[in-house]
Order: sequence, then C-alpha cells, then structure tokens
Amino acid sequence: MVLKNIPLSRIVADTTYRYRLHEASPALRRAIQQRGVRQPLVGFQTAASVHLTDGFLRWELAQAFQWTEVPVTLLPDAASAFMESVYVNHSLSPLSVVEKAHVVAIGKKILDSAAFQEVIQFLEIPTERQVKLLLEIATYPEVARLYFHEQQFSLKQIERLRSVKVENLLPWIELARELRMKAPEFQQVIEMVWDISVREECSIETCFHRLQIEQFLKPEWTVQQKVQRLKQYLFEHRYPLLHTLRKKLEQQATHLQKISPLPLRIQWDKNLEDMGIWLQFYLEDWDKLNVLAKLLKNPEFAKSLKQYFEIFTQTKE
Repeated sequence: MVLKNIPLSRIVADTTYRYRLHEASPALRRAIQQRGVRQPLVGFQTAASVHLTDGFLRWELAQAFQWTEVPVTLLPDAASAFMESVYVNHSLSPLSVVEKAHVVAIGKKILDSAAFQEVIQFLEIPTERQVKLLLEIATYPEVARLYFHEQQFSLKQIERLRSVKVENLLPWIELARELRMKAPEFQQVIEMVWDISVREECSIETCFHRLQIEQFLKPEWTVQQKVQRLKQYLFEHRYPLLHTLRKKLEQQATHLQKISPLPLRIQWDKNLEDMGIWLQFYLEDWDKLNVLAKLLKNPEFAKSLKQYFEIFTQTKE
C-alpha cells in the first residue's frame, strides 16, 4: 500500500468498481473547492494509468474545481484495492442494501472465493440465499435501485416485493420516488394494488394506467396530500363494498347530527368489525337532560337511528 499524489490526467474512474450511490454534500463541495482533496482516493496502478475503486465523487469534484492532482492510496491489484475501499467505506458510513448488492456483484466477478467470503462476512451477509437476492437486486432497473437506496429499504422489505417482478412495479416505483414514500408506505400501496389487480384480472402495471394514477401528481397538492389521497383512492378500489357502507354510515351520521337539538358525536369501528356505535351528547346543563330524554323518544330520531343500525346489518350479509 503506497500513498502518492497522482495527476488527474492519469486517473481512470472506471465505473466497474463504483458501488456507492450517494451524492456529494455541500460541505464536501466547499472543502474540495477551497482546499482540494485531503482524504486519499483508493485505486491500483497499471502501466499507463491509475484505476479508482473508491473516491469517485472526490475525483469528479477535483476535476470540476480544476485541481491538477489528488492523493491516492495505491494497492497492488484490483482485488486488493476494491476490498480496501469496501472496508474503508462501510466502516465510515454503512452501505445501504443496494450498495451491498453492487459490492456483491462486483466482488463475484473480480475476487477469488476466499476473498469474496471475507467481504460478505465483513458486510454481515450470513447466508447464500441473501447473496443470491443481493445479486438479483444488482440487476434491477436503475430507478428501482435508486429508490430502494434513497428510502433505505431493508433486505427483508425488498424480498417481500419479489412476489411481483420488479419490472412490473416500475410505474409505481417512479410514483413512489416522486412522492418520497417510505418503505412501509410503499409496501402498503403495493399490497392494495395487488388485491385490486387480482380482482380486476389485470397486471399491476396495467392497474396503474387503468386507475389513472397519474392524477395524483397534480402540482397544486403537497406531497403529503398526494400520498394521503392515493391511499384513500386505492382503499376505495380495494374494498368497494366497505367504502360504500362507510359512505352510507357517514351520510346517516350527518343526518342524525342535523336533527339532534344537542351537539352529537358519533363513532364506529371504521373496519366494521364491531357492530356497535358510540353516541356522545354534549349537555351544558341539567336542563339539557330533559331535551335528551325527549330526543330519544322522538320518532324521527328513532327511525334514523334504526336505519343507521340497518346499514351495519348489511355488513353481516
């Protein structure tokens, strides 16, 4: 291992060895603009040039700010340089699942069996099944890999999505990336879409267009509003009967509140698993108790309340 200052003109930033997906922070940009590259890059030397295995962002920024040379830690060959870069990177800032997938894919090509086992043990990838899954993740379309990386999906969360080909999820992934959906939110959306696609006998990709999901990218809505409306919209299509019954209950509740001379709050189980309802009346003084007694004997109120319970009866049927 040798540390040397190498002219930028001699450095080859071969993306073959690039596995980090993060972008340069403003602090790193300022530091390199003002003082140049201080933390050495990692690479290996051939007869004509130096090939990087780590420090691609610093190399790009050094070029952008017109520095002429950078410090590089040189190792004897590609394998040792790649392993050194993985150890340094993961120790300083743990790799995401997608970055680990890239490391596994690169390592499989350039490392011998012993060195490859050493790397996956260092990255805490204990089983062959996980290695195979990571190799699969490394082949996913770029938009999927970037989204899973940005939202820090776990290996288990990605594995749960494998019941559907990732290629068929691309419209949904592009939407989720634009809406900055967290991993659990995306899983919830895909579970709803899966149920809808089974009932409608169409693919998940077709479902995206059939449901006209593009409408949830309206610029006048905030990201939070878009996500909330999307979930509500999918819920309505996933459980059309439940949605219809909910609307009927809400309409009937509004009617009861209108004919009540007392402030009235009505609550029920939104999943309609519990058939009971809560009626809460606000009584500001003792005299209002008499008003309540008369209301409970009022035929119109009693009839409306009975109709409310009849809607619940439909859920049992």
